[in-house]
Amino acid sequence: MRLIKKILRALATQRRAIDKKSRRQEGGYNLVEIMIVMAIIGMLIGAAGFGGFAMLERARKKDTVRMFRLVEQALVMYQSDGGDSCPPNLNTLVEKKFITKEPKDGWGRSFQIKCPGDEGRDIDLISLGKDGKEGTEDDLRSWEDKDAKKP
Repeated sequence: MRLIKKILRALATQRRAIDKKSRRQEGGYNLVEIMIVMAIIGMLIGAAGFGGFAMLERARKKDTVRMFRLVEQALVMYQSDGGDSCPPNLNTLVEKKFITKEPKDGWGRSFQIKCPGDEGRDIDLISLGKDGKEGTEDDLRSWEDKDAKKP
C-alpha cells in the first residue's frame, strides 16, 4: 500500500511539473511582442491621420471656393435688384434675403469684402485661410484659381 502511495505521489508531482511547463508554453504574448504590435498600430494610425488632415484642408479650400461662387451670385442678384453696386457688408445680403445666413469660409471665419476691388474688379472677396492672418500665402481670393497655378 505504501508503495502505491509513493508511486501516486511521484506521478502527481510529475503531472504538476508538466502542467507548469505547458502553461508557460501556452501562455499569452510577452511584453516585447505587445510593444511591437502597438508600435505598428501607432504608425498605421499616424499615416492615416496625416492623410486625413491633408484631405480635410483640401475640403475646406473647396468649400471656401464654393462659398465664393454662392456669394458672387447673391451679389449679382443684389445689384440687379436695384441695390448699390456694393453692399456695405455681407450681412446686408442676409437682411435682403439673397442668402439665408452669413457666409463663412472653410475655417468658420467671415469673408472680407472690398468694393471696388483691385485691378478693375467690382468686388473682391477674401478668405484669410488656415492661419487667419491677412496677406499670408494661405489666403484665398475670389478672383484667383489656386488649382490653375499648380504645375
